[in-house]
Amino acid sequence: SKARRATLDWNFTYAQLSSIYSPLMHLDVLLEEILALTSASSSAYDVAQLGALGNRGESEAWKEETASMRNLCALIKQAAEGVSFLMLLMDFKFLSFAGSLEEKWFKFFVDESFESLVTSQRGNDEGRAVFSRLVEVYIKQGTSIETVCDVARQRCPVFCGVDDVYLYKGLECLKKAKLESGLQFEDTVNEAAALFRSVAKSISFDRLVEIVNQFKTLHDYMHPITLLLSYAHIQDPTLLGLGHYLDGCPVSDQREVYYLKRVQCYDVARDTLLAVLSDELGGGEDQFDALIDSAFQLNDELFHYYVFDWFRSSQWIDKLLKLRSEFLERYLSEEPVTFDRADILWRFYVRKGAFFNSATVLDGIASSKANPITFVKRLEYLQLAVTHAKSSSTLVDPDRVREIEDKRDVGLIQLEIVNTMQKAGRLAEEDPINQTLLSISELFIHYARPFELNEVCLWILHTSEHKDVQLVQTLWNKIIASVVDMNVGGGDKAFLLQERVKAIGRKYYPDENVFPVAFLCSTLEAVVYTSRPPSASASSTESWVLAAMRAVGVPNLVLLQIYVDMWESKIAPWNTAAANRHLGNVIHGFVAEWVKSTGTSRAGR
Repeated sequence: SKARRATLDWNFTYAQLSSIYSPLMHLDVLLEEILALTSASSSAYDVAQLGALGNRGESEAWKEETASMRNLCALIKQAAEGVSFLMLLMDFKFLSFAGSLEEKWFKFFVDESFESLVTSQRGNDEGRAVFSRLVEVYIKQGTSIETVCDVARQRCPVFCGVDDVYLYKGLECLKKAKLESGLQFEDTVNEAAALFRSVAKSISFDRLVEIVNQFKTLHDYMHPITLLLSYAHIQDPTLLGLGHYLDGCPVSDQREVYYLKRVQCYDVARDTLLAVLSDELGGGEDQFDALIDSAFQLNDELFHYYVFDWFRSSQWIDKLLKLRSEFLERYLSEEPVTFDRADILWRFYVRKGAFFNSATVLDGIASSKANPITFVKRLEYLQLAVTHAKSSSTLVDPDRVREIEDKRDVGLIQLEIVNTMQKAGRLAEEDPINQTLLSISELFIHYARPFELNEVCLWILHTSEHKDVQLVQTLWNKIIASVVDMNVGGGDKAFLLQERVKAIGRKYYPDENVFPVAFLCSTLEAVVYTSRPPSASASSTESWVLAAMRAVGVPNLVLLQIYVDMWESKIAPWNTAAANRHLGNVIHGFVAEWVKSTGTSRAGR
């Protein structure tokens, strides 16, 4: 209680402690001078004394006596140090700040015995903790702790070892640095950092965090990060934590404890880095980037992965890609490759100029059914893949490039089907065609053919190079009929059909597989002949079919041969005199125009 703390007092005087301490020290010195009392049983002295006896029982008894004497000597030394420690606390006015001690320390000094202080590990630990508190009080008061530490190290090293001295000197340096600037400030801070690194093995994690926070008050961030990574290595010197991470952090793995010790340090390092961004004197973004670059030079591979995970979870993708780390590619390409990692990996390769690698990753993203993206997004990735594959300045596998292009071409067919069916209101949102890339066979069998997407069917046949004359003619007959059956005027109907033929012809000619010129000329010319108005002249040479074919690039000589064959074959509908006369007039008009244009061209030359 507060009242109890306020009335705390020593149960003994300084003089009483001194009267106990002096004989203990004399006895300790005396025992150290008489080596025979504390020597090992295998020493020359023991052999000389016991060699003639030949009695195994006496030899064992002598060993036990020697061990007992050594323990007694150790107890005398510990008791002397314990008394000296209490005298030290009285010298430095321990009771003046005892009221601010943590409850467990206060309770220990009130309730525990002197024996517990000097003979138990807990006693040693509590004593060291109290001495640390005493030093902190003196540091806050601006008092030099040099004398305190030197005296304590000489009189009671159990409670104040060399590591403690270095730790306290480091803390004092940080306090001193707050009043300095320029080179003097840098020298003092560097000295503090060096002292902390030298005793990092003996620092508790809580103490380490306190030290880091002290550095941050000085707007110094590199030293604490370096100290944290050094401490992480001390906690896991054989890199068991790294192995645990690289193996996927398996459950019930004995290495997990080392991994967590490292992560505990990395968490504080992350908070330290974030503090830079909010510190007006810390340097902001540039300093943040520089600190990470410097930290990556400290040979801590697991810290690289920690930062990668941190940036990725924070959606700092641009920052992640700017990191200069030899482990970033391995991290992004680690199996199993997840969508979000792959989506960063292809950009990583673009930044490196490895465009073919980027194309390969993009192709994988588009093709994997496990990725949570729509078909349209997959097609975008494929189109990027083609662009990057063709942009590669290094030697690439042409077959692989062609494979990616073929996937893209099939994807474009799928897009046409999706757009057409969506406009017609015939496609459900959850339909597989909206979610993933389908094969060209799936598109034809399940969509293009059943829904009579005739032009798409031609596109599929062209892309797959599949030959089926009967199917192609059927498809064309349906395309032509769809226009002929429209409820529009004859002139408009002829114009629409002509434009449809030209559009398809420009896309596929000279692929006779899907644009059979002879079949189309005969079929379309029959439409022209049968749809003539009754008032049309029997000698008319007008026909838009030849004009359409010429517009898509069919040579005049090829067209002339086709029409002559039609005229000579007398195959329906050209087996009547009127129909045959129509063809003859069309051929005559075509040849006359051809000759005229040839003459005009020569005159121009």
